[in-house]
Parts: sequence; structure tokens; C-alpha cells
Amino acid sequence: MIRTLQKNIPAIALGALVAFAAWAPSGDAIAQNQPPKVLSGNQVVFPAGLKWERLVETTTNFDAKSESAPEKSDLMSLSQRVWSDEVQKALKSNPNTGIFFLTARLNLIGKKGAISIAKFPFNYELCIPPANGKNAYDMFSMCNARVAVSNGDINQVFQISEICYLNIDFDTNNPVEKNHTAVATDPKSSTIYLRVIQYGKSVPGCNRAIRL
Repeated sequence: MIRTLQKNIPAIALGALVAFAAWAPSGDAIAQNQPPKVLSGNQVVFPAGLKWERLVETTTNFDAKSESAPEKSDLMSLSQRVWSDEVQKALKSNPNTGIFFLTARLNLIGKKGAISIAKFPFNYELCIPPANGKNAYDMFSMCNARVAVSNGDINQVFQISEICYLNIDFDTNNPVEKNHTAVATDPKSSTIYLRVIQYGKSVPGCNRAIRL
């Protein structure tokens, strides 16, 4: 079962998280919005013609050199704003905490937004790591995601649990192209699709459809 939680994110964080609009909605305005419908696994049917793109991984307190590309710098800032409340709590508990994000900007008809999946180490309420051991196979974590959208008048932020997080670039035999999380949108139905490619193959259990 996929659980959807609409978070009352602080207004300051909301006002800053999306560069495509200068707004700072009140908590009441957020609470009035309806959460999206989320489908998972074999409930998801990908429409033909989707254009998939890998979510970009950025980090806090880990391998700063990987953040040098302009798109990563931009998405790193966006990710940290989307998750500002949880980032602040994690860094207050341990200033050296390494936090990871998979983020992409979204363009839907009449709306702009972003999706960000967060991996907070040792915070099992937000993210469950994969099993380990000699018989372990799956490499993805099961984490929470946040979706932020704006149509200029109404601004929404939703938190959705049980979203697969995978972005591993081992070597030439296991590059990130074979082990990643990807996103696509269907503007006509205002639906965000997610899928995971692991070992070069699709993982059906990680398929998600988020209908706004």
C-alpha cells in the first residue's frame, strides 16, 4: 500500500523552494489542497511516448566535487529547500550527516514543479535501506518523496512514501545507466511516472504513477 501524506511545510521553506514562482502560501492554503492519487506496481500502465530522464543525485556533506556541474548545483539547492525541515533536523542531530537526493523539475500543462526523493541515513521513518548480506539482490532504498507544484494561484506540496531510490555507478560493468531511478510526465493527465532500472532491467514493483 502506498501512503500519501500532505505535509504542512513551513511557509518560509515553501516560499523559497520553487524558483519558478515567488510565493509563500499559508498553512491553511496548503491544507485545503487534495493529495494526489498514487498507483504502484502492476497498477501502473505507462502510456506510449513517455520521455524518461534520470533523476539527478545531489548530496549534503558528501563528495562536494560531484556537485560542480551547473545542473547539479541548481538541483542541490532546490532539493535542500524542498526538504529544509528534515535537513535542519538531521544536521542538528549530526552536523556531518550525509544526505542524498534524487531530484527533477517538472513541467505539466498550466503547472510547474519538482519532485525530490530523499535518503536520510539512519532515519528509517523517511527511508529504509536495502537488505545486505551475501544473498541480497536489490540495491534500491525505499524512501519518501516530495512533490511541489504551482499553477500561479494554488501552491501544493505533498509527501509520498514508499518510493524507490536507486542511483549507483559502480564501474563500466554497472554504470548508472543500468542502475537508476527515472521520471516522466504525461501533461495531458497531470501524471508523474517513476520507474527503476536495476542491473539494466526494469523493476516492476518500483513503478509509480502520481496523478495530481
